[in-house]
Amino acid sequence: MTRIPIETGDSSEEEAVQQGVQGGEEIPREGGREEIRADSGGESQPPPVLDAEARIRALEAEIAKKSEEGKQTFDRLLRLHAEFENYKKRVSREKEEFSRYAHERVLREFLPIVDNLYRALEALKMGGELPGLMTGLELILQQIREAFQKLGVTEIKSLGEPFDPTVHEAVMQVEAKGQEDDAVVDELEKGYLLHDRVLRPAKVTVSKKRSES
Repeated sequence: MTRIPIETGDSSEEEAVQQGVQGGEEIPREGGREEIRADSGGESQPPPVLDAEARIRALEAEIAKKSEEGKQTFDRLLRLHAEFENYKKRVSREKEEFSRYAHERVLREFLPIVDNLYRALEALKMGGELPGLMTGLELILQQIREAFQKLGVTEIKSLGEPFDPTVHEAVMQVEAKGQEDDAVVDELEKGYLLHDRVLRPAKVTVSKKRSES
C-alpha cells in the first residue's frame, strides 16, 4: 500500500504533534496556552466580599466620627443655653436694681435743700426776723436752681416772649395795651425743660389787641 504525503505548511509543528501523539502526551492547543499564560502571569484580584467589608468598616468609622461631633455640638448648645439663661437673670436683676435706685442722684442733690428748709422753719418758730427769713428763703431757692442745673433742668423763658404752644400753656387771654397778639404778659406757673424735652409747660396769660370799640 502506497502512502501519499500531505503538505500542511508547517512540518515542524506537525512533527511535534506526531511525536507527542506517539509518546502518549497531550499537546495543548494555542488557545489553551494563552489561557495558561493569562492565569499564571496576571495578579490575583481581591474577592468582592473583602472589599465590601472594608467599605462597611470605613462607613462605621465615619458614622462614629459624626456621632462624636454631634455630641460635642449638642454639649456646646447646652452650655450656650445655660449661659443665656444666666445672662437674662442677671439683666433682670440689674434692671430691677436700677429702677429702685434710679433717683438716688436726684435725692442727694435735694437733701441739703431740705435741711435748709428745716432750719428756716425752726427760725420762724423761734420768732426770727422777717428780713433774715426772706434772705434764707432766697438762698434755698438758689440752691434749688443749682440742683436743677446739675440735673439738666432749665426754666422756660415766658414773660415778653411770643406764645409758643410747644412750651407754653395758655390759661387766659387778656387785652393788653401796647402788646402784640399772642404775647405772654404774665406767668402763673413756671415751666421747665429736661435737656431738650419739656418737663412741664409754663402756664401763662396771653395778650390780644384791645379793640377800638
